[in-house]
Amino acid sequence: MVHATSRRSLKGSAMPDPRILPVSAPADAAVQVRRMTPEDIPAIVEVLNACQRYGWGDEAYWRWKHGDRPGFDAEDVYVACVGNKVVACVHWAVMPVEIEEGLVLPMSFDGDFAALPGYRGLEAPFRAYLAGEPRLASRGAVLRGGFTSPMLNEKFYRPRFGYEFASSVTGQYRRYLGPGPLAERIAALGEQLLCRPGVRRALAKPLDIELRIERFPVCELVLAATGFHLMRGLAPHAHLHLSMPYSLLTLFAGGPRPGAGTIVRSLLRCRVRAGELLRATPRLFGLARAAVRS
Repeated sequence: MVHATSRRSLKGSAMPDPRILPVSAPADAAVQVRRMTPEDIPAIVEVLNACQRYGWGDEAYWRWKHGDRPGFDAEDVYVACVGNKVVACVHWAVMPVEIEEGLVLPMSFDGDFAALPGYRGLEAPFRAYLAGEPRLASRGAVLRGGFTSPMLNEKFYRPRFGYEFASSVTGQYRRYLGPGPLAERIAALGEQLLCRPGVRRALAKPLDIELRIERFPVCELVLAATGFHLMRGLAPHAHLHLSMPYSLLTLFAGGPRPGAGTIVRSLLRCRVRAGELLRATPRLFGLARAAVRS
């Protein structure tokens, strides 16, 4: 696990209004930054989904990741508004980090920066990021950072926020495989399998599966002779409706493989419901036969 940290100084400042925070903005940009309220959650989720190619998630996922997280404080989520419209958001969580043996400092882990595409020129997420500094300073969080890659840090976080890249080890986080990375893995798997003639013949007519993965938005999985595709959204006319626990996806995550017991328990939690299955039965048998022969 890796993260980037910023050594910028956090200084307190007077805040005359408990919610509206002072942020320097150009005169022609009517952007207002404030802490979130519970009524903002649907708008925040809308902003996050607008910025993810495969979708970010729903309100239940937001509550799992943020609202229901131990130690969550609603004052750690800031939104930027134009009029009454939420156009950007920033989330963070203050946690202790061991910098070296015997030196533990509170650090703000920043994440879920997002802005609606039509409002990105206003730098609304960056203003929300700056607006939180007085509160973080009052909590003694002298470091800010988040989980990223060396390439992304050099391209964006270091020039914009002053982050330095550093390796780290943590027992409180694990890689969360989202719909985007999973779609890439499924597409790569399709490229491998479709090299085999039997698989192509079995999928001459596409096989449509509605996929419900624990804590993911609902997705549609299309297996076709031209490729395997995962897309966010319902598939009411799917041939199969498959529900599965997140733990099965660790098989695709590139990390340590789960034990046999974990895999069996996860498989027992899967649920399969037939949709328009009758039309797809020959394709399913053909696909299974091609897989066995391979």
